[in-house]
Order: sequence, then C-alpha cells, then structure tokens
Amino acid sequence: MKIRRKNIVKFADNRWTLICLIVIYLLASSVQHASFVFQPAVFIQIACALLLLVFNKTYNIVRHVGVLPAVFYMLLILIHPIYYTDLRGSIISLILIVCLFLFYTTYQNMHAQLAAFNISMLICASSFYWQPVVWLTPICWCGMYRFQSLNIRSFFAVWIGFFTVYLLIFTGLLMTDNLEYLTAYFIGFKQLIEWQPVVDFARNWMFFIWLAILIYAGFRLIFMDVSEKIRLLLFFRNLVGLGWLLLGLWFVQNQWAMEWGMLLHVPCSLLLGYFCARK
Repeated sequence: MKIRRKNIVKFADNRWTLICLIVIYLLASSVQHASFVFQPAVFIQIACALLLLVFNKTYNIVRHVGVLPAVFYMLLILIHPIYYTDLRGSIISLILIVCLFLFYTTYQNMHAQLAAFNISMLICASSFYWQPVVWLTPICWCGMYRFQSLNIRSFFAVWIGFFTVYLLIFTGLLMTDNLEYLTAYFIGFKQLIEWQPVVDFARNWMFFIWLAILIYAGFRLIFMDVSEKIRLLLFFRNLVGLGWLLLGLWFVQNQWAMEWGMLLHVPCSLLLGYFCARK
C-alpha cells in the first residue's frame, strides 16, 4: 500500500503531469464553448496554478514535492466545468495567492507593518472589483495574531492600507467628477450581510469534497501532525481556518457561490498537496 501510494504521489508530483492537466483543461474549455477561443478566466486560472508552484518552491511549504499543489489546483477546477468561465473568482484567487505570499513572511516578525499594509491594500483595491472580498480581512488579522506578528503597528498598518486606497480612489473620482461611484460603493456594503443559503446540494456536489478535505485536514493538524515545524503547522492551521470561512460564506451567500468556490480551491489544493506528501 505504501509503495502504491508513493508511486501515485511520484506520478502526480511531476511537471509533465501538470503540463498534461493544463493541456486537458484547455481542450475541455474549448470543447465546452465549441471553439478554440479561450476565455480570459482560463489563462488566469493557469496563472494561479503556476503561482502556487512558485509559492511552494520559494518557501518549501509542501516539502519533498514541487508541483503537487499546482496539480491539485488544476484538478479541482478541471472536474467542475462551471468554473471554466469564472473571471471574477479567478482574479480574486490570484490576489489571494499573492496575499498568502505576503502573509507567510510575517511569522514572528514584529516589523510586519509593510506586509500588513500591502495585504490590506490588495484586499481594499480588490473590493472595488468584488466587494465581498473584504471578508478576508478578519482571517488575516487572526492569522497574524497566531503568527505572533499582530501588534499595534501592524494593526494600524492594515487600516492605513485601506485608507490609502480610499484616498487615491476619492482623489481620482473627485478630479473626474464621479463621486457618485464612491457613494454607490459604500451603499453596496449592505449586500455583504444578505444571506441566500445554498439549497441545491445535488448541483453543488463540490461542497462534499471541500468539506471532506477540511474535516480531514483539521483532524490531522490538531491530533496527528504535532511534530511538524511550528511555522508550517500554524500556516496550515490558518489555511484550514480560511477554508472554513470560505465554505461558510459559500453556504450562506449563494449569490456568490461560484466566487467563494474558486477561492476555496486555493487552500484545498495546498492542504491536499501537504497531506499527500506526508510519509
């Protein structure tokens, strides 16, 4: 059994496997639209997979493997065609991965103001494209607290990041006499607490895959992988927390289920890569 599992992991953790999945994804996307004119979302999703590859290579998140998180990311998207054209969710997923890059550098860093500032600027700027992304701010604060990098300076750096973006947007709109756009933006925040729970689980069967991954990951990280390096252990526990937040938002905000689902692929692919690489 161990030999078989080792061979499967070795086969999956191969750059040619990733290339084959990307080619299959491109073909599947073209077949769905009956043409070889690819949607922009397709290339952004491929960029997300490659960025996960760079993330893992840079910080050695999933040890002993190289491309496994990227392979799982492409696989999770490939098995559910409704995500092939999700441009908004793809762009926000790309931004989420960049935020994870910045977040990982804050571990026990008492001077994490710059990373906190950059993360908040990315989240705030993204909210002008898709407002519900601001829900990621609390999990960012919680993660920095567990990483022992949340202090008075990094806390205010987050707010300064938000203020900077709002100030730049306000200045630009004021110069172009379009302040009504900013008014509509703030009025739109009431949509963040509009709940439309998912009721059709037969159509949204990916829910059960995400749920199984998060339950298994939580169990492993709490009761079994206590010997892991504390930095990685805390990072993956934060990923589980992020996954539960996204899953909860996916469940109660059906109007944005596709976007939350796209974001869920990021922590789930990293968690799958981690557990498959474990001996």
